[in-house]
Amino acid sequence: MRLIATLITAIAISAAAYGQRCDSALVLNNTWAFRIGQTKIFDQYLSPQQYTGMGYALAATHAMYYPKTDYRVSWSVYETLQYANTINASMSAAIMYVGLEIGFGSYYHWRPVKNLTFQAGGALEASGGVKYQSRNVNNPGSGDIALTLLAAGKARYDIPLKPLTISLQYDLTTPLIGCMFIPEWGQSYFEIYEHMKESLPDVVKFSSFHNRTGVDGHFKVDLIFSGFTLRAGFVHENNWWHGNGLHFYCHNIFGEIGTVVDLQMLCGRKALKRTPVLL
Repeated sequence: MRLIATLITAIAISAAAYGQRCDSALVLNNTWAFRIGQTKIFDQYLSPQQYTGMGYALAATHAMYYPKTDYRVSWSVYETLQYANTINASMSAAIMYVGLEIGFGSYYHWRPVKNLTFQAGGALEASGGVKYQSRNVNNPGSGDIALTLLAAGKARYDIPLKPLTISLQYDLTTPLIGCMFIPEWGQSYFEIYEHMKESLPDVVKFSSFHNRTGVDGHFKVDLIFSGFTLRAGFVHENNWWHGNGLHFYCHNIFGEIGTVVDLQMLCGRKALKRTPVLL
């Protein structure tokens, strides 16, 4: 619990620190990427079977160092929109899935040797998704809603070449605590809405290691040229959760292509020389 309290405090303090003025030029690091691969869904509220199919995602990340931290502490905001069309093993039904994740995190940067950077921190993530089953049943739809505090670690190694720099990075996140929405077995969403006051204590669950686990990894290779950066990557996301006697999971394996654009953000009255520091 002491580690969790430290992460929450660090995120809150660093968010407040961003509002302070600085006297140097900062760089806003923007990433946009397209992902495609395989998605596996298990939703016991909808079906006792696993559904597998193609998944697609659009991901954006915006990151910057906090002022007056000597390039040691950064923040990032990320958004991921995902769509998947899956089918069960017997090919008797399909589930369409649309999901959205939005998060804010802060990270401490440690550079033990030249060109090698380690990052450690946490992120607060809000996520939601909608699933629709093609079968004609009483409850064809299901929703996922969660607010989660994540622990995160990153490792990055830069290989300077001519005329470019190759950067290798691996990110890893796992859920710590939060809350999530899980309907009861056989309960319709109309019933939940009609009896909202009585239903909320049963469908909103505290989440932690006992009922929500997962590991999300992201390996990426950046080709950094003088005027632009190209990115290729591999994403694996494995998440399990349960409540009210129902079990769920969502597994993604994606390939990724994208680009990274740095924008100079000026603090103070005068524009200073840009410091080429990449997150």
